[in-house]
Amino acid sequence: MATEEKFSKYFGFTEEETDELYEKYLKGTEKPHLTREGLKSWYDGYYSKTGIRLYNPRSVVTSLKNNNFGNYWTSSGPYDEIYYYIEHNVAEVRDDLALIETFDHLFEDEKNSVSVSSSIGIAIFPDNGETFKNLYSNADRALYQVKKLGKNNYMLYDDISSESGLDNKYFTPRTKIESENNSACLSGDLLGYVFEILYDSEDFDKSVNDVLEIIGKKFDVSRAYIFENSEDNLYTSNTYEWRSEGVTSEIANLQNLSFSEHGNYKDLFKDNTVFYCRDIRTLNPGQAEILAAQGIRSTLQCAIIENKTFTGMIGFDECTGLRLWTQEEISLLIILSRLISLFLQKKKMGQMEDKIAHYQNILAN
Repeated sequence: MATEEKFSKYFGFTEEETDELYEKYLKGTEKPHLTREGLKSWYDGYYSKTGIRLYNPRSVVTSLKNNNFGNYWTSSGPYDEIYYYIEHNVAEVRDDLALIETFDHLFEDEKNSVSVSSSIGIAIFPDNGETFKNLYSNADRALYQVKKLGKNNYMLYDDISSESGLDNKYFTPRTKIESENNSACLSGDLLGYVFEILYDSEDFDKSVNDVLEIIGKKFDVSRAYIFENSEDNLYTSNTYEWRSEGVTSEIANLQNLSFSEHGNYKDLFKDNTVFYCRDIRTLNPGQAEILAAQGIRSTLQCAIIENKTFTGMIGFDECTGLRLWTQEEISLLIILSRLISLFLQKKKMGQMEDKIAHYQNILAN
């Protein structure tokens, strides 16, 4: 779209006003394809040399009068020969705009404000490629170019021309979706601080709770907690918990829970060490029931793995609304789970050494 500032005074012209503009600018010119009715029918059919599309009558007329803009359709053939393709293109444009509008309102009900923008690059089979690789590459080229026009835009591969400034020399097709913000995902200072708390701890249990409080407050979650499994891995218990103000404690209610009686919850970690759930209503009834009873709306949990065995988990709960977990939160949770897992193993080894020493004393006596 053209910038609103430049063309805002042209928006919303009626049919009568369009007729007046035709009389003023085009009647009697040597442009037979631009009849009065043809101009109205071609309402959406023009684009600037930079790829910016225009959608209102006066901007079209003014642009043509000043020879500032090219005509996408007349360069392809007479109007009556390409009318079908014009109408087809307009439908595609409307679908694309509807998709952008959907993205814009996708996360309106989230706890935290989430602003979503989108850029769409489009390649059409078979004109822009007959294989997935070619279509993907050309769509990616269109996406690369449309980002220069700002957010919430789209571009067809056909619209890319030498005049649009696409620099093929430095263009490399990508194999994954890239974020526009490539900032570091997690804070090294925070992780270093957590490590020091646990490493220098004289009271391990208190230090773990302190760590959960630090992380919970940083990411503004309702709860941060740790579950540890029984030695036979048939049961699990909530061993550490931090909760934000106004959120009820659940640790007393989450002791010796049987995996088999709660939808085999640990299967959620079977294919990945991370269990990400924006909406617990998507889970099976057994799994959703135990979370709903705690007032949980969204959850993010990471498995604690010891010797390739699932032995517990670290998690964040959101009870105030649905939540879209960020890559920073996911990355931090993974590293934290591995870090805390090491110290939990150290604690267990210390307890085992104490037991061995105790039995040795009994045998000696």
